[in-house]
Amino acid sequence: MKVLYLLMALFTVYNNAFSKEHPRLKNKTYRYTVTFDNDSLRLHTSELVTMTITGKPWQYDSSQKELVIRYHYTQKDSIDCSSVPSTGWGHTCVTGMKDEPDIIWMHPLRSNQYMILESAPFPEVKFPLTAQTHYVDTFDIRGGWDYLSNNDMIFDYRVAGKETINGLSYWRIKATAIFQYTVPWAKKGCVNTADFLFNENEGFYSFEYHLFDKTHILIREK
Repeated sequence: MKVLYLLMALFTVYNNAFSKEHPRLKNKTYRYTVTFDNDSLRLHTSELVTMTITGKPWQYDSSQKELVIRYHYTQKDSIDCSSVPSTGWGHTCVTGMKDEPDIIWMHPLRSNQYMILESAPFPEVKFPLTAQTHYVDTFDIRGGWDYLSNNDMIFDYRVAGKETINGLSYWRIKATAIFQYTVPWAKKGCVNTADFLFNENEGFYSFEYHLFDKTHILIREK
């Protein structure tokens, strides 16, 4: 019996190590068209954004993999969106993601006019994936995020089911982010929603957000 337990333990260690060495998502560049709309501000932008999984550890957290996000906005975009709160404008952001046996998780777009996505559900997939699976995560927005700073968030996810796009099967994951504190610009319980389409081998096909300030952001693979 002791030998059996030892073999099972060794298999578990080997399997976890193998999974970390062989992640679900390839080290590659994903290309997305991103549209940003806010009717009340009369704003509309559309740009190419690329996300590259390099396979290297992220410099600020070695447990995460490096994710390089490149924005292809125009000067007109930055001028038109000058009234949108931002932590700063730039063409390249290096951030982190997780690709582990039980979870895929990544930081969203947050540079330029997309700062508001710091308060939306982060792209997160927990395995095994089955229809109607429900999971919850929490997130603390710290300082440095303008009016979003110092808020506790609850991210609530539900796997709605599968659908086929261009011959591939994708899981649709619906999520909400609920603010826990009363803040000057919103009532307690203010909600942001997200809708993700995800394939276990190909990654995220799209990210769609409807946000408390009436902003709509659609990120869709090219």
